[in-house]
Amino acid sequence: MLALAALATSLKIAIGAAAGGIVGAAYFASLFANARCYSRHAIGAAIALQAARFGVLALALFGLARLGPAALLAALAGIVLARHVAIRLTRQAP
Repeated sequence: MLALAALATSLKIAIGAAAGGIVGAAYFASLFANARCYSRHAIGAAIALQAARFGVLALALFGLARLGPAALLAALAGIVLARHVAIRLTRQAP
């Protein structure tokens, strides 16, 4: 019975990490687009994009929180990893 509980927890961690990585990558990609909107003085589009960005992230984290704390912490790790990758990619851009 203990092995089944451990499998369920590890599955939740895997789901959380994968979802966090995907949501984090989308979040930081849209952050780049959001910065371009602000630099082009498209304030309405930038505010709408920013609200959508926060909304999608909040819904994803809410859904993962319902799976439990392990999934939520794994999602945080996925988001932090996506942030690291986004920073690396933007530093290499000309």
